Amino acid sequence: LIAGKLTQFTPGVRTAGMLSGGTNPSAKTVTFRGVLENFAQRDIDGSRVLVGDRRVLIIGNSLPTGIVPGAGDDVLIEGVQLKVITLLARDPAAAHYLLQVRG
Repeated sequence: LIAGKLTQFTPGVRTAGMLSGGTNPSAKTVTFRGVLENFAQRDIDGSRVLVGDRRVLIIGNSLPTGIVPGAGDDVLIEGVQLKVITLLARDPAAAHYLLQVRG
């Protein structure tokens, strides 16, 4: 298993009087243990799974309580920064999470 970092972003609120100023999102980064792997060639369909997409398997008990990875999160593993596209699978006991990620 490889150590990694998961960053989740929480949307902020607009600053009063600054409607075009955007929001002030906050980020929370946690560590995890997991595996980075490639999709099998047969799984690459060109629409949902693109060439270069990869999978990250995160061991559930390596995440802090209450943290569930999902679309839009960032993953840093094996020195590679990736964006979570979707949560592919989660077992009922939350022992692992399988994510589709893109660089």
